[in-house]
Amino acid sequence: MQHRTSEVKEGAAQSELVVPATWLASIFDLYEIKDCALLKIDCEGAEYEILENLPPVYFQRIYAIRLEIHRRSDGRTPQDLFRFIESQGFAVEK
Repeated sequence: MQHRTSEVKEGAAQSELVVPATWLASIFDLYEIKDCALLKIDCEGAEYEILENLPPVYFQRIYAIRLEIHRRSDGRTPQDLFRFIESQGFAVEK
């Protein structure tokens, strides 16, 4: 549905493609990332789940985050995600 990785509505797709996925924390662990100068996220709506499911200890390894953010049909707003990111010790600039 419009290149979205989340919020696919029932009946929206004519075909289905299963794509393997992983957690951001798993990538940090697999590649032994101790310091991340810049985390860029452009994931067509899944930014909420990616960041909200990242354990706090991983945020301490990240210096800066740049992301494209989308409104959600579930009522969550970019401001909700901004507040969450701030709660992890980041200053949000728009």
